[in-house]
Amino acid sequence: AGAAGGMGGGLIAFLGARLRPGFELVAEALDLPRHVAGSDLVITGEGRFDRQSLSGKAPAGVLRLAREAGTRAFVVAGQVEEGVEIPAERVVDLSARAGLEGAMDRPRTALADAAADLAEEVA
Repeated sequence: AGAAGGMGGGLIAFLGARLRPGFELVAEALDLPRHVAGSDLVITGEGRFDRQSLSGKAPAGVLRLAREAGTRAFVVAGQVEEGVEIPAERVVDLSARAGLEGAMDRPRTALADAAADLAEEVA
């Protein structure tokens, strides 16, 4: 029953429930595939982008939708694990830009600076 644990298993066994990935449900509720397909650029993010981020977490789902739609995708992360191949046109690692301490102590400034740089790049 995955992350749902015992509750999910019980719902499946006794009520005929069907488990679905959380991203799938949220994307469907928001009509995200249509929005991504109709966009010029998608920006997604993660506090720490690591190998787990590509295994079913929301950023991986957003990147998959962007790839399927042929939409440009950027990732902004507080920190990116070394060696992780992220399927995005551009990856911004705030800790690499501002230092880990700088990104942690001044996240708003680090994000604002990164957003300004991305906006300039896209324009």
